[in-house]
Amino acid sequence: MEASADKVAGRVKKAANTVKEVAFIPVGLAYFKKFFDFPDKDIPILGIGAHRNFFTHSAAPVFLLSMIYTYLKSEKGKRAEIARKLLGKVAGYSAFGLGLHLLIDTFFGPKAVIFPIVGSLVKNTLWDDKLWLLSNAVLSFWKGAQLLKDSSEESVLESIPFKGDLIDFIKRKKARVEEKASAQSA
Repeated sequence: MEASADKVAGRVKKAANTVKEVAFIPVGLAYFKKFFDFPDKDIPILGIGAHRNFFTHSAAPVFLLSMIYTYLKSEKGKRAEIARKLLGKVAGYSAFGLGLHLLIDTFFGPKAVIFPIVGSLVKNTLWDDKLWLLSNAVLSFWKGAQLLKDSSEESVLESIPFKGDLIDFIKRKKARVEEKASAQSA
């Protein structure tokens, strides 16, 4: 009886964690969209002449989010744990959105990346710009996969409570069954 209760508790815990993972998908998709649009935010800020700014068209924003995520790993407490979990997912999905934008810019149309002072790295050619966009797209995808994997492996899923947590219910039920079994054997 004890083994089957543990089995059921394990299955319910796994299902609850899956539900918690799935709950992040809408948030992740919203940030995917925000970061897909992020590279074009340089137009209202810097003007159309500075469009495809080297910072907004790079993996730098993803690495900044990753640095904050890494910092939160050193923080203790429930709030830091939940913030780290959320940021890991948000940063991962954001990285994929940014990476997709950069990948599209790499292959569709002439796209010059604008650097401060020098303008373009190599004048009158686009191969350097395409290399910049492609390498930063790859870096964004790589860092996004790393962040999603890292945030999924953490035990933080268990730290985000469900109202009326089923796992606690099963643990209490198991304890009652064990008490009855020990009372009957005594």
